[in-house]
Amino acid sequence: MPEYKDTIDDFNLKWSGTFAYLGDEIVSVQGAQGEEEGDDYYVQLNNKKILGFDLDSLKPILVNSQFFNNFNFGNAVEARKTACLHVSRSSKRQNKRSLCFDNTIVVSPMYPVISKLRGDWPSAYKVDAKILTMILSGKFPSYVDALKLCNDYLMVALSSDFAVALSTLNTEKFLFASQFGFIGEADANNIYVHHLGSLQEVNDFVNRSNLDLRVIDAARTI
Repeated sequence: MPEYKDTIDDFNLKWSGTFAYLGDEIVSVQGAQGEEEGDDYYVQLNNKKILGFDLDSLKPILVNSQFFNNFNFGNAVEARKTACLHVSRSSKRQNKRSLCFDNTIVVSPMYPVISKLRGDWPSAYKVDAKILTMILSGKFPSYVDALKLCNDYLMVALSSDFAVALSTLNTEKFLFASQFGFIGEADANNIYVHHLGSLQEVNDFVNRSNLDLRVIDAARTI
């Protein structure tokens, strides 16, 4: 049987409004218009029209649920966002093949706390090229630097799975978070894990990252 080729309607259903890979380049896909016959059509990428574009040449950008850092702003309170953000895929069924605003959710893990104190913080952030670059960079500061950065950015990711944040409970300690929520406290020398089910994962993270820290089972400490 002959190989099936996407039509313009197929292409727009799958790719319009997404970010995707074209070779090694990340492009913003606005969509396709025209007639396939005779290559009398164009695809708009990064706001530029490309005639006779190969409709099967894009590759999807897919991300796992994870923490990432966005330091492209000054003070967190003024910018109404934390450096540490969390990205996840929407549970709704989607036709889009690649990452876009409709199928990808970016939130601040501190929103549930901050929203009780301030009503002007957004519940989610729009996925754009700058945010996407940060998600894909996979760059995280050292543990010591992350604690210092919390003074300006409120919450900073240590890895794709763990983060530290300023504490409203204890000025001498920081909050310690996993993707599932706040699970303990931390200081320059120790991580105090209050959620027993997370103890092994935190130990693994410390060992894997070669951190000179003690992991304390605070859930069993009386």
